[in-house]
Amino acid sequence: MWLTPAGQERTDADWSHPGARHLGVRLDGDAIDELDAHGRHITGDTLLILVNAASEPIDFVLPEGGKDGAWELVVDTADPWRPAAPLSSEHYKLVDHSMAVLRLALYRQVRK
Repeated sequence: MWLTPAGQERTDADWSHPGARHLGVRLDGDAIDELDAHGRHITGDTLLILVNAASEPIDFVLPEGGKDGAWELVVDTADPWRPAAPLSSEHYKLVDHSMAVLRLALYRQVRK
């Protein structure tokens, strides 16, 4: 799903806005439409890619992670050595001319 910095799905007007220099895309790991060699549904990580091509920082509203998950930073090109860590905010400030990749980390209690 293509997103605006406000966390909303992009509309046709958003795509054609001449000043739009920010972009988010959510890649849902549960939406893979393939089966593995054993006939099981393939799932992967849900990723959020944020891009800022503007000359100033932008504050992205993060999509809901759900009750069992939280977004964690995988990499930010403005600080590539920053360690991966869960984010404690519903926003992510992306500096100018940079990109970040976040992963939806699921925290489910394992039954014994």
